[in-house]
Amino acid sequence: MATPRKYLIDPEVPLFYHLVSRCVQRAFLCGHDPVTGHDYSHRKHWLIDRLHALVPHGYSIMSNHFHLCVFHDPKAQQRWSDDEVAERWLAVSPPRSYGKEPACQW
Repeated sequence: MATPRKYLIDPEVPLFYHLVSRCVQRAFLCGHDPVTGHDYSHRKHWLIDRLHALVPHGYSIMSNHFHLCVFHDPKAQQRWSDDEVAERWLAVSPPRSYGKEPACQW
């Protein structure tokens, strides 16, 4: 049985965490899928661009999963100004124009 996340993440102490995200049913994230014959290599560039901007501590991208090394400071937001909160939000969620298809940034 898996351990609940509330017991894995320390709510007081800043720490580094190793995270893994795996594709379901052995689907390919990037690279050439020998079963279907599809080539998903273009996705790797999207991930590299996005992760490079968001994960300064390290990452690794495999054909069907990726690893992240992230630093979590649970009390950092208490030191942020309103402007910094807005800047951080806009960095990960840029505004969209309604009625138009957004251009993929990554």
